[in-house]
Amino acid sequence: MTIFGFNNQKKILDNYFKSEYPSGSFLFHGQEMIGKKTLALELANKHITRSGGSATHDLLFIDSSHSDSGQTISIDKIREAKKFLSLSPFGGKLKFVIIDNAHEMQEEAQNSILKIIEEPPSYAIMILISHKTDTILPTILSRCQKFYFPAHSPQVISKILNDNNTGLSEEQIKFVSDFSNGRTGMVFNILKENSFKDIKKAVQKLSDLISSDIHERFLFVANIVDKSKAGELEKTILYWMLYLRPKLTQDNDGKSKADVVRMAKNLLKLHYTISNPHYNKRLAMENFVLTL
Repeated sequence: MTIFGFNNQKKILDNYFKSEYPSGSFLFHGQEMIGKKTLALELANKHITRSGGSATHDLLFIDSSHSDSGQTISIDKIREAKKFLSLSPFGGKLKFVIIDNAHEMQEEAQNSILKIIEEPPSYAIMILISHKTDTILPTILSRCQKFYFPAHSPQVISKILNDNNTGLSEEQIKFVSDFSNGRTGMVFNILKENSFKDIKKAVQKLSDLISSDIHERFLFVANIVDKSKAGELEKTILYWMLYLRPKLTQDNDGKSKADVVRMAKNLLKLHYTISNPHYNKRLAMENFVLTL
């Protein structure tokens, strides 16, 4: 995937990884689906290959996809990282460990990764990626060099959509540009999954819920929590959040600005709650629809 923007971050990191002793730990932070992971993987592959190594042997990517809940990174994954870094690079001089959604590390895993960050091998590059840095141990944050990734401009998003011959009208392109909130990853997912209709459907459902009675709202909650596929609830809520963002400065659907701001805050709280595997998703959803 092509990386758009972030030229300053690329230049600084490229120069650092080319230095004689480039080991260290980095935190890539910013909103979801902005391109942090893609850039981390691009840099790792580039500099492992440049130094004569093999990305197959010298790059370890860790995320929560193989956990039981799909939302936690256990200490076993960190032990795997320790074992990986205990071996010298395969022909080159660098080894990379990339941890996506580092905030999903369990407390035991965070304490374990801290020991690696404090005393890394001379050839080790550790990149933590997160959009929820407040859940990462302060001691970890203080030992990482931080790189912030801001949202892309509407012009960049529109260019992506036009360059990919999406067939969307100007009005639809503007909708996706506003909806994506500068997230190129979100735009590419929309294109890849052809999810424009799903987004419009989710937006319509939110509008319907606002005008529904309590019985209909609770029926919707039961269906989406109990019958939806894994990740569908989280995606729907994310769609709602992104849809509301550009509406925070105007009146919409009979709702005042204060109402929209309140709804957006409740959605943020809901998104955080359902992202935590220890919380009851149905109860959280029921509490939210009561506030509409």
